[in-house]
This record gives sequence, structure tokens and C-alpha cells, in this order.
Amino acid sequence: MSDSKVEIYVRSSPLGEQVGIHWRNISKEGQPKEEPSVLKEQVITRDDGKKVTINSQINDTKASLIFARYISEEKNKVLLELTGLDASEDRSKSMGRRISEIVLWVGDATPEVEFKLRKLAACALLSFWEKESDFLKKIRSSIEFDGLDSFKANAQKIDQLYTDAGTNLDRLLSKVSSGDINTSDSDWLTPKKIDIENQLNDLVNQIIQTPLPETEQPVVVVAEFKKEGDRQHIVYKGNVWKAPQKKTPLPVPSLQPVPPTERPIAPRTPASPSRLPMLRLILGFFLMTVIVIALWIIIFQSNMLTTTPTPAPTQTQTPNLRPNPNPSPSQILKEKTITP
Repeated sequence: MSDSKVEIYVRSSPLGEQVGIHWRNISKEGQPKEEPSVLKEQVITRDDGKKVTINSQINDTKASLIFARYISEEKNKVLLELTGLDASEDRSKSMGRRISEIVLWVGDATPEVEFKLRKLAACALLSFWEKESDFLKKIRSSIEFDGLDSFKANAQKIDQLYTDAGTNLDRLLSKVSSGDINTSDSDWLTPKKIDIENQLNDLVNQIIQTPLPETEQPVVVVAEFKKEGDRQHIVYKGNVWKAPQKKTPLPVPSLQPVPPTERPIAPRTPASPSRLPMLRLILGFFLMTVIVIALWIIIFQSNMLTTTPTPAPTQTQTPNLRPNPNPSPSQILKEKTITP
């Protein structure tokens, strides 16, 4: 390795399906299967206060770039991650599908390492724009299958990209026109999404000439390449890390209690003179109504008490005048006595 402070990781697919996509530390002997701890640390704080890993800010199957520096309790690291790199055509055909690869450089955040990674990031931006660039070809040709469950990378060739970042950058810049570069405001800290199809050179020169800001907070920038029809552009986001905003409670005004003797008494509002006749009229009408109803109830009850029911006529029985054919001696004597 050209710099013992820099480690290189590669994430790719093996030929078989048993192990699947995984990371390997190609800086170590034997290139062991190892996930970079720097990516597992939660360094991004979202607007809602939740912490997420930096890779959650991009789609790692698309050509993208992450450049970050952050300070943890034990270490101060700077990293460059290139994602969504197309594998060689032969490997994709053997796999039967597209293979995308990721290369990650991680080093101590010294001025020397940061300066080289800034140049390497500029090379990546210019090379992503040119799909068949030598930069991408070197990465594709450096990774190949290793049996069914593994892959291996040519660590020397990939490390050479880091070592020769300055030379490769000069060659790439010679192919593009250079104009007046605006470096008054650093793009490291811009919170805006920038379409830089026509500003690629400005961004590249910003990255080369401007060191990362001196801050104890993480600094993370993301560049993602997109294609819409025939038009290609880069969506660039400056510092995507945001510190959680502390909610400051609003000051509560102190209320001075008013002594009982000093409490203001609300003045009574007299009734409007124009309303008095109307109130009197309504009140008089109400009283008359009550009196009429009371008199009606009294008269009704008195009539009920004085009225007596008429008895029903009783039927008188008419004596039977038909003569009795067999009168008794007493009846005969009675009839003779009655007859004159």
C-alpha cells in the first residue's frame, strides 16, 4: 500500500448464490470478508432527529459518490465511496444479470489523505460523466470471480488509482475547457440540490481547491448521476448531515398578583334609555297574560264544582189490567168491595 493509513474495501457479487453480495477488505492479506465499520456507524441525523447510516442517503445500485469526514469517540476518519459501478461485461453475462460494485477508501483525516481523496473524488466525477473512461475500466478489470462463493480484486491496481489521483486528474482536466472558477462559496456546505450538467468543471475545481470545513460535526456530500431520456445530469447535495435542532422553550411571562384591595372593579353599564320603554311593555304584557290565565283557571274550577248531574228518570211499572180467568175468593171479594 502506498499509504498505510488508507484501507480499501470492495463490495461485489460472487458467482454462486449461497453467499450473496458481500464486502471484502482487499488491503488485508487474503482479502477477508469484512464489512467496513465506518459505514455502520450512525453519523447522519435526519430532520426528525433519527440517526441513519450515510449509505441510506443514496441508491447504491446507481452511479453515486459519497465523500465524508467525521469524528467519533475513538477516531477521526475521512472516506470516499464510489457506488453503482458496472462490473465487466463477461462477469455480468456469467451471472445472468447486471452486477454493480462499490469501492471504498477509508483513511485517517490528515491533510495529506484528505487532499488525495479530494482529487480521487474529482476524478470519479469526471469519469462517471464519461462512461468508457480509463478510470472506470481499471476498476472493472480489477475485480473477478474467485470460485462460487467469493470474488477477488487486484488491490495494487485499485490502490494505484489513489496514488496516481493527481496525474489522472490532470489528464482528465486537459480534456475539458476551464473557465473562471467561482470559489467564493464552498459547495461542501451548501444545503441545496444542484443540477450541475453545465457546472461540472466548477464543482470539480471546488473539490480540488477547497479543504473540508473545520468542524467537529460530520461533513457528508453526495453526488448521484441520473439520466432522463437523452439528458444526463448530476444531482449534488452539499452537507446532507444536519444536527438535531434543540427546541428552546418559550419564556413564560411572570404575572404579578394584584392585591385584593387594588383589584379593579368593573363599572356597571347602565341600560340604554331607548330600551326602557320596550322592556316595560314586554313586562306588562307578560303580567297581563299571567293574570288572564289565572282567572280562567279559577272560573273553570268553580263551574266544575257548582254543576250537579241530572238524575236519570226511573221507569214506572204499569199494572197488568188483564182479568184473571181463575180469581181467588179474596180477589173476588176485593173487587166487589172496590166496585161502587
